[in-house]
Amino acid sequence: MFTRKKSLLFLLLSGILAMIATLLFFTNDPAEEGEVDASVQPYYLNSYEDSRAAFRSLAMHWKSEGAVVESFRVPSAVDDDLTMDTLYIPPKGRPEKLVIIASGTHGIEAFTGSAVQRYFLERILPDLDRTNLGVLAVHAVNPYGFRYERRVSEHNVDLNRNWDVEP
Repeated sequence: MFTRKKSLLFLLLSGILAMIATLLFFTNDPAEEGEVDASVQPYYLNSYEDSRAAFRSLAMHWKSEGAVVESFRVPSAVDDDLTMDTLYIPPKGRPEKLVIIASGTHGIEAFTGSAVQRYFLERILPDLDRTNLGVLAVHAVNPYGFRYERRVSEHNVDLNRNWDVEP
């Protein structure tokens, strides 16, 4: 169960991840301000559909290591092809730690979040000691916002502002 203290810690860690992504993915040359570093350019895709397909393809790679890949259809009055996709990679030994990386809470930010997820899964995770470390990646928490580049859901709800930790 989440407590207020744990929730604040989660928000702090989310902010730190966003800062790391910015430092990792953008060049520091003022002449190229805002340009994506060439080594990570392939992780940035132009659409929800392309990002989803790339995430699913990468997730299937991890199935050989016992990963669980799932897709959850998100009901919509205007779009029957919205899903939230998940990848759970269990630790190799006794579970003690879990890294959770979610993307797409705000649609317009989802492109960077999706790129960070795939970068982490492809280039960082293989070198980590996963003896006691599991990973859960949640792709497109707000698939409607991701596809239509809106901060809010189809029902005009900002998912980052409308949640509660109380049971």
